[in-house]
Amino acid sequence: MRLKQALQSHGRRSWFVNDDCKAEAVTAFVLLRRRGLKAVLHVGVREHPFALHAWTSSAGLCIPDADPRGHAFTPVLSIGCGGP
Repeated sequence: MRLKQALQSHGRRSWFVNDDCKAEAVTAFVLLRRRGLKAVLHVGVREHPFALHAWTSSAGLCIPDADPRGHAFTPVLSIGCGGP
């Protein structure tokens, strides 16, 4: 939970993590992997209205949320890395 809060806080003042789901998800993925934790980077799609979304999941937590504003996204690509 602290990682999620740190990323969201950092995103409000960073040129790299700028409240964009792709940047936030990739940043979370890289940071988690650097700590040796399991993480999966997902890219999802929904049809109506058409949209793409990215998020990272780790230990039951999704960064950013997997279903922003209650919209479900179907994963079409998942990149996973193991950990301890």
